[in-house]
Amino acid sequence: MEYTELTHLEGKEPIVAEIYEKLISGLHKFGPVRIEPKKTSIHLGNRLALPVCTSGKKRSISKSTSTIN
Repeated sequence: MEYTELTHLEGKEPIVAEIYEKLISGLHKFGPVRIEPKKTSIHLGNRLALPVCTSGKKRSISKSTSTIN
């Protein structure tokens, strides 16, 4: 199965999609954003890794997994 942003947002509260759109829009202000949907999360990046976004049924959670070399 191929995962997309839409598959992660299906069945979620509307606020989750709103937060996600604002996050992506805000990140684009700093340059290109690489969006990599995975099975349980959406990885965001540019030259370095950015926070990984996961979502629950009624909430949105972001956890940072970035490292700077």
